[in-house]
Formats: sequence, C-alpha cells, structure tokens
Amino acid sequence: MSLQHTISHSTIGKLNCAILTPNNNKVDSVLIWMHGLGDNYRGFSNLFKNILPPSMLAIIPNAPVRTITVNNQKMNAWFNVKKIGSTDWDRDGILESKNLIDEIIQLQISDNNIQPNRIIVGGFSQGGSMSILVGLRSKYKLGGIISTSGFVTLYKDDETFKNSNRFIPIHILHGDSDPVIKFDFANIGFEYLKTQVKVENMKTKIYNGVGHFVSDEEIKDLSQIIRNLHLSDQSQSNQSNTTIHRDEL
Repeated sequence: MSLQHTISHSTIGKLNCAILTPNNNKVDSVLIWMHGLGDNYRGFSNLFKNILPPSMLAIIPNAPVRTITVNNQKMNAWFNVKKIGSTDWDRDGILESKNLIDEIIQLQISDNNIQPNRIIVGGFSQGGSMSILVGLRSKYKLGGIISTSGFVTLYKDDETFKNSNRFIPIHILHGDSDPVIKFDFANIGFEYLKTQVKVENMKTKIYNGVGHFVSDEEIKDLSQIIRNLHLSDQSQSNQSNTTIHRDEL
C-alpha cells in the first residue's frame, strides 16, 4: 500500500504535526499516532506511509518540548520522567498532553466530519501510554487504541479511569526483552485495566527477543490491526480479554 499517501506538515490545535493524506483525497477514518520520548514525527511518518489503508488519514503530532528530569535534558515529551520504571507520574504533564490530543480529535469531528468511531489513537512508549489514557477517557467512543512498547499511567488514581470507555478495542504490542519499559512493569497497568477498569476488548501480543523498538513482525501485525479496526463495525465490538501469542493476530 505504499505511495498512496502524501506527507505534509501543519499545526493542528497547538501541535506541529505530520499529516499523511490519501492521494485519492477520500478520507473515511483517521489514525492519531504519538511518538516516544525524545522522538518526533519523522520516523513514524515513513512507516505509516507504507501500511495505511488507502482511505485513512494519519496525524502524527510532535510532543511539546520539556525538561526531562531523568537525563536533565530538554526534548519532545508527552510528560516528564523522573526515573525509569517509576510510578511517580507527572500528572500535570500527562493531563496537559491529553488535552492537546483531545483537541486534535475534536477538530477531526467538528471540522472534518469524521465520526468518533472512525478515529484510532495509538503510539509508541510514552505515546502508547497517552493513547491508552486518551482513548479510555475520551468523551467519545473512539474506534480503537494501539499501544506499542507502552504502559498505563495514573492507574493508582482510580478517578482517572472512572467512567472509562471500557468497550473500546485495545491492542497491546510489547517486546519481552524491552530494557526501557519492561513488560513486567507495564503489565501491572494492563492488569489494572482488566481487573479495575474492566475493559472488555483488550488483546495483548508479546514478541520474543524484541527490545524497545518496533520489530518487522510488529509492523506486519500493526498493519493488520489498523486494517481490521478500519473495517470493523464498532457496534459489534464486545469481546472478552484475550492474550494473543506469537502465531496469532
């Protein structure tokens, strides 16, 4: 599906974004994808250009620049990190970034006439954590959530996930050799979503020997997941929690 999208750049809401527009100008769904700590929209722009369905528009915003405590550097980040693997969350930064993504979602609905269930949110690492929060706490029932090498923030604060959109399809992709966001650490939050938030449609796939990156196998699965969400009828999405193994989608 390469060469079916053109990459441009524009400000949407308050964020500078890469926008992948179908060359046929027919848009019936939107993917909003959030990059990881210190990254930007460039790498994922090229990735999605090759795997997006031909009528899906993708928006990849750059996170705001902020000082990161763990390395005392300024970089693109959705929230501050005080210590790797810590649950001492930067609540203010997280909620500020949630509002920025909420604004992009709202503009797709109000200005571009995209139905909420035709909007997918996803991301890598910090971006994956933001996609989970944004999707579950949106005032709209979105079309799906995708987290690659991500985790759940603010799960110690029950009010954060109160009245969540718990029937939204959630896809968790994670390497079992990730040294940055270890799966055992991330899985505490995923189990919270199952037991406390009681999400009804979460699927998890663990990749053997994969670290903190998106592997070739993961890219293939990501392409299939996006295609399936793009085609799915959300009114029928009410499945049980499922763990998906390496040979399944």
